[in-house]
Amino acid sequence: MNFDWDAAVDAHLRAMRRLGRVEQTIGQRKMWLDRLKAFLDGREPTLTLLREWADSLQAKGLKPRSVWSGVVNARAFFNFCELEGLTETHIARR
Repeated sequence: MNFDWDAAVDAHLRAMRRLGRVEQTIGQRKMWLDRLKAFLDGREPTLTLLREWADSLQAKGLKPRSVWSGVVNARAFFNFCELEGLTETHIARR
């Protein structure tokens, strides 16, 4: 499946707004997804790459709570993608 990252992020953020999420929460989600996109550098997201991304956040010296926040935001995004049929599976479930 060809995954359109930007379209998926836009759809996810619009859905968050429809659900009444505050702009600060939406901004945080976008920030984490932008960081993940930069890390992926055009590669299809996989569980292995998500784990490498989390490791890279730790290696940059982010506090455990910040790494956890990044992972939680990525998992929420990929949950949305699976529910909306944008991905075949929830790659961050595990």
